[in-house]
Amino acid sequence: MRAIRASAPGKLVLLGEYAVLLGYEALGAAVERRAEVSGRWIPEPRLELDLVPLSKERVSISSFLAESTPNSIRKAQWLAEIEQLNLDTHLSEAVMSVTDLIIDDCYEHWSQGDDFGIELRIDSHALYRQDGGKLGLGSSAAVSTALTGLLLNLMGEELSQQEFHHRIHQRHQSGVGSGLDLATSLVGGIITYRKSTDTNEFAEWAHLPKWPRNLFGHIVTVKHSVSTPALIQAFEAWKQSSASVFDKVMSQMGVCANQTAGALKRGDLSGFLEGFTEYGVRVGRMGELMGRELLTTPHQRILEEATKLGVSYKPCGAGGGDVGLLLSDNYDATSRACQRLIEIGFNTMPFVIAEDGLLVDGAAPWQ
Repeated sequence: MRAIRASAPGKLVLLGEYAVLLGYEALGAAVERRAEVSGRWIPEPRLELDLVPLSKERVSISSFLAESTPNSIRKAQWLAEIEQLNLDTHLSEAVMSVTDLIIDDCYEHWSQGDDFGIELRIDSHALYRQDGGKLGLGSSAAVSTALTGLLLNLMGEELSQQEFHHRIHQRHQSGVGSGLDLATSLVGGIITYRKSTDTNEFAEWAHLPKWPRNLFGHIVTVKHSVSTPALIQAFEAWKQSSASVFDKVMSQMGVCANQTAGALKRGDLSGFLEGFTEYGVRVGRMGELMGRELLTTPHQRILEEATKLGVSYKPCGAGGGDVGLLLSDNYDATSRACQRLIEIGFNTMPFVIAEDGLLVDGAAPWQ
């Protein structure tokens, strides 16, 4: 059988981190660095995985059990085999993530019996630094989106875009977080996003018009990865322990996010840039109340240098992480800021928006 190909872009959370968990508006931007996946059925009962750049050698898992075997037992069997392979931590986690996707999305649909398996190549090198670290552009969301799109195509299953997003968020992120990263990777471009407070309801999103021509951006990478689920757990603990302060702070952040997103929608670039930086500072202050450093020393340094040169900056994502965004309506100022950051040891790359989200065999499934 011929191989099916799928791809999905990375992402940046422009605005609304944490506040989006409470139903406020957030902004996501798809970044033109894509996870590429190809796969096909094979007439042998095994899973063949080629994971770039995590492994130079193919990973083979042969423990395909009978179709009637409960998923819990199947997962335990695969976990035992993966542990016996003596993979490094990152590769082992990636393999388990992929096998979870296959177990959840494929087995219940197979009718071929036990003599069929899957061969997959997952290339996410565009979302990694040269030293092997993640760039912080949502590689997990991009891979999960592209791989799920491919698997559904292999099985001939059709879902609406909202059903696809809800399924992957609930199954493969266990409903943790907002799902903004998945939605951005799924649909591409710049989106406004609202998470439903009811886990049984679909999230809502809408495309913004094309990015303003006179708004220039550069991504800044910081070699400091964090665990988003751990930060969300700390956020929830703070919510429980300091309810009144939590409500006041999050209300202010939500208003800031909504107003700043509104400024971008109506073309008020100065209002958007001011709110963009302000929101990042508010996330840092919130981190202090949570007992977590969300605006870390490297990001503080970048913010100081950007402010001196009249450029807006904020970390993007749950905070304390490895990526941020410089923005300005002055091209020369943005260039000077990039040069200054390079001089003091940071890496930058152009902010290029991916207009296409998930593509399967070169086409968007919901055109």
